[in-house]
Amino acid sequence: MDRRRASRGFCSSARLLCLALAAALCPVVLLAASETFTLTVPNCAPSLGNSVIALSTTPESGWSSVRTYFRMAGSPDFYYVEMRSAGLGKYWAALPRPEESTTTVEVQMAVRDAEGKETRAPLQKLPVTTSCGLTLTPEQNGFAQNLVVGETMLTQAGQVVAGFRCDGVISRIEANGSLKPDESCRRILMAEAQAAVEEENRRRVIPLIILGGGGIAIIAHKDPPEASQPRP
Repeated sequence: MDRRRASRGFCSSARLLCLALAAALCPVVLLAASETFTLTVPNCAPSLGNSVIALSTTPESGWSSVRTYFRMAGSPDFYYVEMRSAGLGKYWAALPRPEESTTTVEVQMAVRDAEGKETRAPLQKLPVTTSCGLTLTPEQNGFAQNLVVGETMLTQAGQVVAGFRCDGVISRIEANGSLKPDESCRRILMAEAQAAVEEENRRRVIPLIILGGGGIAIIAHKDPPEASQPRP
């Protein structure tokens, strides 16, 4: 069976040949006419970190959009991130960090050409584990700290990304194409930062034990404030 007949048996589009290899990074090869796409995904998602998706395309340029769609397994709606070009037809993107309740992340690559024709890869499932060790480069880490997440449904507007943490999510592209700051995540992160400050202040309380009169007195004492600077 040649490649075209194999692709007809695998994909309803009759133009995709999908080969998945069981490896730490699982490449998926898509053939569509004169176009070739190689998607590389990890075989797991770290429970406390970001996953990185990579893609190689032939031809190298001429695409109107290159995206990675993602969602928590079981969720009906996808979100997406625009993949960053590394030159020579290579692209990559980092995903938000999953919440503790998220056990599996689903991802799907989508490339759209200049005429608007879209090619999508098969859906990939990444189990979320504490033992998943993925190391990001400094550039990838910077990307993950400044995520712009796209929405696919009008009902997603004003809501946090279902199944994912707000860490690093700063902006949202609404389903109508509008780019806005992610106010929902901003409020959550500000509340978490305030809670961390209050916890640090509680830790700085130093107990002083005073002995005398047959008893023990414990006085809570905070670090003294810094001395004010004398006025000129």
